[in-house]
Amino acid sequence: MRVGILGGGPSGEPNEHHIRRCDKTICMNASIQIIPFPDAYCVADPRFIDANRDAFETMAFTECEIFQGVVTDHPDGYASKPLCIGETSIHYGMADALYHGRTVGVMAIRIAIQHFGATEIVIAGIDGYGADSKLAKTHSPLWCEKINEHAAMALAMLKVMHPSVVWTWCEGAGKILKPIIERKAAMLKDAISKIEG
Repeated sequence: MRVGILGGGPSGEPNEHHIRRCDKTICMNASIQIIPFPDAYCVADPRFIDANRDAFETMAFTECEIFQGVVTDHPDGYASKPLCIGETSIHYGMADALYHGRTVGVMAIRIAIQHFGATEIVIAGIDGYGADSKLAKTHSPLWCEKINEHAAMALAMLKVMHPSVVWTWCEGAGKILKPIIERKAAMLKDAISKIEG
């Protein structure tokens, strides 16, 4: 089962054709505007929801599972209210269980592996937060670095826990995150072998 994940990073839109060719597709936040009818949609950016609430509430999500990772009582206080889309099933509980790492990319990859049973994940638009990212314009470099490290650790744990899953990064994807994930996965494997050895 090949599951394609389309994020909103710079490598996303140029590689969307690779994602469309997968058995299942997962979109995240704004990438729903590139592939409007995915198999699953992960939304965890309350500012994006609030800015597009009218469009969401009139959009027909046919056969699409929605995983909402927005916490409405988040201490940062930027979620006004949860997203509600007609009669569509929204997985609040599962999103809470799968949403680890405080990035929507972590949630999407966990859904691909643990919900859809992916044997291969094809990734585009999950790049990490660099100095040229949108997030860097509103947050400090240290904050971006911490988010990258935190997400990379969660993803490295997934790599180690599910060694049979193949991770295919599209051209340009994972520019910042991929090397951190590989480094942390190697450290985890080394620690596990020392414990077991």
